[in-house]
Amino acid sequence: MESYNNEDLGLYDKKTNELVPIFSTDIKADIYGKFARIKLTHKYLNPYNEYLDTSFKFPKGLYQVFDKLEAIIDGKKIIGMVGEKKEVRKIYNTKYVEGNTVVKTEEIETSSSTIPSGIMVTNIGNIPRKKELSITFLFIQTVELWRGHIFQFVLPLV
Repeated sequence: MESYNNEDLGLYDKKTNELVPIFSTDIKADIYGKFARIKLTHKYLNPYNEYLDTSFKFPKGLYQVFDKLEAIIDGKKIIGMVGEKKEVRKIYNTKYVEGNTVVKTEEIETSSSTIPSGIMVTNIGNIPRKKELSITFLFIQTVELWRGHIFQFVLPLV
């Protein structure tokens, strides 16, 4: 099992650098031989009377491939942007300045020996005040068999 420092994980208010309280987590996994398709959903609430800008950091496991990110805010589904880092940042910043709620994720390489494959950072900007936020990460991960019949996989986001 991979090890990493748990204290930096979660959804942070970028202004105060404090964790936004989580009020539920839902995990669904379908296992296909040596692979698992995992759907992980976290729910939060913007408790403030102002728009909230957040950053969500988590270690990307060595044997994981993230293939979709979606956020639901006030009934509106926002799909995370995929593309060249420079272009995605440009689109994100433009939409952010226009006042739109926007989502992007990128991998930041790290030299840490405890997180060999890097950190994923999701930015969610302009979360409306007093609104619920649901973040769903979908990823594929290799699965290890333990004693021939028990499956083991790592959930880096919980």
